Amino acid sequence: MQYLGLLFSLLILFTNVWGVMLATGLVWRSRWLALAVGPWLWATLVYGVECYHGLGRLQWLGLCTTAISVGLIISSQTAWEPARLGPRGRAVVQAWRLEFAPGRIWGCGAVFLAMFFYALAWRLPAPNIDGSSEKLADFAYICSYFSGKTIPVPDAWLSPYLSAHYYSFQHYAAALVGLWRFIRGSQAVTW
Repeated sequence: MQYLGLLFSLLILFTNVWGVMLATGLVWRSRWLALAVGPWLWATLVYGVECYHGLGRLQWLGLCTTAISVGLIISSQTAWEPARLGPRGRAVVQAWRLEFAPGRIWGCGAVFLAMFFYALAWRLPAPNIDGSSEKLADFAYICSYFSGKTIPVPDAWLSPYLSAHYYSFQHYAAALVGLWRFIRGSQAVTW
């Protein structure tokens, strides 16, 4: 059952990465650039919002982003064009669909999947967090950002102090994926 949950989580993650690529591709017409820059750009935008307002508990974010991603994937593969777009808007949508057609994405998607599964295969045999390296400190950074409070967040390791480290954007992105995917109600689901 654990592997089924992991498979489901990976399927949702890939669906959302594809949706992020398509959303970023509306601005940049390069599928390679959209796949490389998309996750970083959207995490940076959410980071900017959280610096001023905080995000709180994101109980709705996973469902909404997955629905938007599925909608973008479907709209990238259909020929339907709303009449209200006008001729310039239709040309933009047609160019977007041509650039991000599934047959043209296989090259950059294969590179992304190869890198992702290499990292997963490297980490999956020993997923435990032990005290032999910086894994505990990294996990503390992720737990600090997991609260969803306004940045700088309270430090989980050195509690009442604030976590004001300039190098922890990857930890923020990991916590954002955790908030986006695994929060149900007020409990965190761990697998």
